[in-house]
Amino acid sequence: SGFKRRIFSQAFKGGELTSIFGAFDVDLRKAGMQDGPARIDIFVLFGGGELRVPEDWRVDIQASAIFGGIEDKTHTHGEALNEGQPRLVVTGMALFGGVEVSH
Repeated sequence: SGFKRRIFSQAFKGGELTSIFGAFDVDLRKAGMQDGPARIDIFVLFGGGELRVPEDWRVDIQASAIFGGIEDKTHTHGEALNEGQPRLVVTGMALFGGVEVSH
């Protein structure tokens, strides 16, 4: 099984996403941040997930993968953080599964 969510909050601070033998699809493209970086903690076991973020957000992947993968497909990957740019930190683990972060 799996789930899809669209987040519209303009004060997004983060959350937790878990996928065990399933998948998640979370769309944050209409969300905004007010203070500091937001953090999403993921746990994927034999599943997968897709996380879509706004074009101006900087994504910092600090998660680990074992027999799986976590892929940052945003265009800000590897670029320097601009002052005031919203920053999303992705932590957690993917075991035998994968997560994709894109715009």
